[in-house]
Amino acid sequence: MLSKLELEEYSARHNLTPAAIAYIQSAREAPSRMIGEHASSNVCTWRESQRTHQYIGAESHTVERAFFILEEERSDCLELWDQCPQEFFTRHDKNGRSIRCPYTPDYITLRESGPVVIECKDEGELHGLCASYPDDWVRQSDGDFRNLAAEKHFQNLGFKFEVFAYTKELRFHVQNLIFLIRSRYATTESRISSKISGVFAKSFFWSMYDLKEELDLKDYTPLFHLIDQGVLYFNIHKELLSCPTGCYLVQNKDFLGRVSEFISRKMYDGQRVDLPTSRVVPSESEAKRVLDRLDSLKSGASNRSIRRWRKLIKEGEKKGLSEFQSLIL
Repeated sequence: MLSKLELEEYSARHNLTPAAIAYIQSAREAPSRMIGEHASSNVCTWRESQRTHQYIGAESHTVERAFFILEEERSDCLELWDQCPQEFFTRHDKNGRSIRCPYTPDYITLRESGPVVIECKDEGELHGLCASYPDDWVRQSDGDFRNLAAEKHFQNLGFKFEVFAYTKELRFHVQNLIFLIRSRYATTESRISSKISGVFAKSFFWSMYDLKEELDLKDYTPLFHLIDQGVLYFNIHKELLSCPTGCYLVQNKDFLGRVSEFISRKMYDGQRVDLPTSRVVPSESEAKRVLDRLDSLKSGASNRSIRRWRKLIKEGEKKGLSEFQSLIL
C-alpha cells in the first residue's frame, strides 16, 4: 500500500486533478456500499489484497473474482480497491433518450501508468448491452468493450475507464493462478533447481506427474514454486495444475506450442479420432535445434541443409507428422 508521501508523488506524476485525488482517497477509506447489496443472489467473496493487505470484495464468484486475481498478479498494479464512491452521470435508455442516473464502479486500480476505474461484466451480458444500448455500449474491432457514457464521465475526472470482459477462456487461467498463490504459503525442503537441466536433457517436456516421479518428490509444491518463479512453464490457459497427468511443463517457453504434437489425445466431433504423434520426443537441446531450423526455413535462405530439411518435412507430412516432428534427426 502506498504511503501518504508515495500517493502524493503518484498523484503529481500523473497530474491528477483535486477531484481525482479526492475520489481515490474516498475509495481507500471505505467502500461506498457492502457488496451484494444489489446482487443478493450472487456468491460474494472477500480476499486479502497482496498490494494493500486489506480485504477486497468480489460481488460474483466468476467475473469480479477473476478480475481481482488477474489484476493482483499484474506487476504494474500498486493498489486495488472495490466498491468505489458513487457518481452520477448522463447515459441513454433503450430509446436513445438521455437520463441521469447513479453509478458505482466495481474497482479502481492504481497502476504504474495511472489510475483506472473498472467495470466488470460477463462477455454474454456485454453483447446484450451493446444490442440494447448502442449509444453507450460498443464492441471494438479488437474485441474490447467500451461503456462510452462512463468513460466520458471518468475521463473528465482525470481517470482512464476500462471494461473487464469475463470469458469462459479465463476459467483455467484464474484457477491456476489461485493454485499458485496458495502455494506461496507452503514451505518445502526440496532443492531441485540444480537437477532440472539434467532432467530436461532427456526430454524437452514432462507431465507434472512424471516430473515429480523423476525427481522423487513427495508432493508438487517444489514444482509449483518453480512455475511461480518463471523457471518452468505450462499452458496456463488450457491445462490445470490440479490435473498433474494432463499438465505439461517445459523449461523453455518457446516449446509450449510444440508439446501437443507429441501427445496422443482423443477428439470428439461426431466420431473419435486419434491424433498422429511422433515416436521420438527430443531432448531440450535437440528441440532448440529444430526451432532454429524452422526459423532458417522461414528466413527464405536457400542452401544444401535447407533443401534437405524441406525434403524431410514433405516426407513427414505423408506420415501425418508436423514440421517440427519431421525435423527431429
